[in-house]
Amino acid sequence: VLLEAPLAAAKRRDADVDARAALADAVDEAQRPFGAAADSLLRGAGHVEAAHSLLMALGDLERYRETLCGTPKTGNAAALYVRALALRPASGRCCGNLGALEDAAQRPWRAAHWYLRAGRCGEPWAAAAAALGAA
Repeated sequence: VLLEAPLAAAKRRDADVDARAALADAVDEAQRPFGAAADSLLRGAGHVEAAHSLLMALGDLERYRETLCGTPKTGNAAALYVRALALRPASGRCCGNLGALEDAAQRPWRAAHWYLRAGRCGEPWAAAAAALGAA
C-alpha cells in the first residue's frame, strides 16, 4: 500500500524526476523495518520460508529502485534474488524476477534463460511463458 501511488507514478511513460525520487524515498521507507528482522531470520534455523519471503520482498524493492528510479544499477536486487533462490531452488518467482532485471538491462538472452528456468522450476512462475515471448 505504501508503494502503490509512487510505483504507479514512476511506471508512467511521462514520469519525471520527482516521481522517481518519490519512489526511491518510498522504497527507503519500506526497507527500514526489515533491517533488524533480516539478520535474525537469515541466521536462525527453521526460518527458511520467512527468510525467503523477506529476501524476495527486499529484492522487489531494490528492483523498483534499479529499474524505475533512474538510480545507478547496484546489483543489490539480483543478489537478494539469488540468495532467495539458494534458500528455495524450486522457486520460479525468483527466476522470473531475475529475468525481469535482465530484461530491464536490455539483455534478452539472459532474460530468456531466467524466464525458461522460471517456467521449468518445481514451483513454476505462471507468467514465465508470456515474459519469455516478450523478451
